[in-house]
Amino acid sequence: MVCTRREFFGNALKATLGMTGFFCAPALAIEPSPRVEPEIEQLYRKTISGDALVYTEDYSSNLDDLTLRAIRSSGMTYAFYDVSITPKGRGFEDCARSISQWNEAVARNTDFVVRAASAADILKAKREGKHAMVFLFQDAYPLEQDLTRLRLFYDLGLRVLQLTHNARNLVGDGYVDRVNGGLSAFGIGLVDAMNRIRMLIDLSHCGEQTTLDAIRYSKYPCAFTHAGCRALLGTERNKTDAEIRALAKKGGVIGIFNMSCWLTEKDRPTVDDVVEHIHHAVKVAGIDHVGFGSDGPMGGVQRLLEELDGHVQFFNSKSACTVYTRRPAHVRVPELNEARRLLILADALSRKGFKETAIEKIIGGNFFRLLKEVIG
Repeated sequence: MVCTRREFFGNALKATLGMTGFFCAPALAIEPSPRVEPEIEQLYRKTISGDALVYTEDYSSNLDDLTLRAIRSSGMTYAFYDVSITPKGRGFEDCARSISQWNEAVARNTDFVVRAASAADILKAKREGKHAMVFLFQDAYPLEQDLTRLRLFYDLGLRVLQLTHNARNLVGDGYVDRVNGGLSAFGIGLVDAMNRIRMLIDLSHCGEQTTLDAIRYSKYPCAFTHAGCRALLGTERNKTDAEIRALAKKGGVIGIFNMSCWLTEKDRPTVDDVVEHIHHAVKVAGIDHVGFGSDGPMGGVQRLLEELDGHVQFFNSKSACTVYTRRPAHVRVPELNEARRLLILADALSRKGFKETAIEKIIGGNFFRLLKEVIG
């Protein structure tokens, strides 16, 4: 069994909190927000902005005060929320319980958040000044061998499903697998079932051949909700130009993430490293096929030292032999490790010469278009 990143992080956090005198030591903290040009703030307010992968700081199935404050300060129109994270893993019963708890959390906060079952729900949320939550699973494992469960999760609000997480499942190979096998017969059946039910296929963690197979077999565009460009940093976690090109050819979108350990080997990452990956993806895929998916909590990671320790443990494991190009020295770009990250990214894109129409597409418009095309 392959241990996931988040299992490592949870173990690292428990170990660190148990260390004598830990709170006497200085901790990495979220940095103050950079100044943003007024015209970019104005652009951001009118844009349908969206982050293609977020979750809660403690991985809980709940909209706690920290997350709600972050949502309010973010100004984001929508975000994709991983609602498959549970303390026991991603089994069927655990994920069914988790997505039900998320529905209850939304129902308790309808003054500000809504569950988005369609693109129209996102537009309505924008008009009403609310935040739309798009439910996502980061693994098809909860289905086990039963495709009828897809409809059950769909009825509970699931609209995005990643075919594999890090390691191989019944669908295909994850990025840590050395065989690079393609989509299984069950996986082909799942792609067809997702097409029929109009659920977006996410391939962010899938191995290269599984990724290419899924794009080929799907009649609808697919997504890499959170990834980087392997041409810029040669880790298996990032996507090759061939994968990005195939995705775009079918109308899909790649979301560049904020995982600095897979963006740059520099000692101190900056927002410009994210922009560099965005620029490369635009060159390969075109401006209509690139977005942003932070792969982090809505309000940013509060305990960066613990998260870094988790990545170091993952680096040292046999399951992650091709995940890193060196021992991780950082995990996230500091400027984007906060709720206002899309606004800050928009400002950075503007400084690098991206026009307003391009910025609008990158910070949410492209993924919104994809949702409209796939889920309706």
